[in-house]
Amino acid sequence: MLSDLRANHIAHGDLQHENVLVNDDSGGPTLRLIDYDTVVVPNLVGKPEANAGHPAFQHPMRADAIKTKTMDIDAFSGVAIYTTILAFARDPGLWDYRNCAGRDGILFDPKDFELGKKATAFFDYLSKLGQDFKQLSDALVGACRGAPNKAKPLDEIIAPAQPVQTFNKNDWFLHRPTSTTPTPPPIAVGPTATVSSASTSVATFMGSSTSAKAHAAPLPPWLQQPQPLPPRPGAAQSGQQPLPPRPGAAQSGQQPVPPWLTPPPTPTATSATSNTQSQTLTSTPPGGALSQRRSIFSRVAVILVVIGFLPSY
Repeated sequence: MLSDLRANHIAHGDLQHENVLVNDDSGGPTLRLIDYDTVVVPNLVGKPEANAGHPAFQHPMRADAIKTKTMDIDAFSGVAIYTTILAFARDPGLWDYRNCAGRDGILFDPKDFELGKKATAFFDYLSKLGQDFKQLSDALVGACRGAPNKAKPLDEIIAPAQPVQTFNKNDWFLHRPTSTTPTPPPIAVGPTATVSSASTSVATFMGSSTSAKAHAAPLPPWLQQPQPLPPRPGAAQSGQQPLPPRPGAAQSGQQPVPPWLTPPPTPTATSATSNTQSQTLTSTPPGGALSQRRSIFSRVAVILVVIGFLPSY
């Protein structure tokens, strides 16, 4: 949309979330602009500017530095909106982290463009989300430090998308794409074939397959494994977001220990002594010594009886 506006020498002047509508037509979603009181065309360049646009999407010095209409006024807001959409797609938790539901803008606040300490930390976080985010973050920071009408347009910051090659029915048969799978070399058949030749052929085929995989095209970004998110500004050292206080927590900020994590009470010396005595009493059955003596006497008696019968043999 931004490229179409530039190609037709049109500037909207107040690009923001309330002036860009998304229509779900039968042919797919389309964008529609509304609110044309700030629109700029070549015949209006140099005319007095009465509206500086939404401050959460505009250059911080636009209201003070630009008093007349200019054709480059949409560059800054276009980069801010594009960065907002990509940031939410990469880290959806930014909606709650930045309290976006309670602000007039979406991701950015007018104070962020003043490049204070807190805003600088947030732009640094955005630059760590990926190479595209680094380019967009650096572009926004550089634009905030320069003149409002000197911001780079979006199509000069990001690489243009490669056109998709399409085929109609006739082109498909005339220009059928060739297979990239390597064909294994033929294996000799007959009395001259040996195990070594077959092994060499298989090894050659496996090597060609490995080489083909090494030179394969990289996966597109939406099929690649997502990288872990960097810690957000103000988060804990471990990278985890601080948890909100639980209901009923102590005033000191310590969370109450649940019952299942409370350690059991330590037994006292008296209870330990009584337990030892009870184990000693239960380990030795009543009358144990008397039973042992009777067993010894019975064994001696059996031995004497056997010895008494031996002389008779």
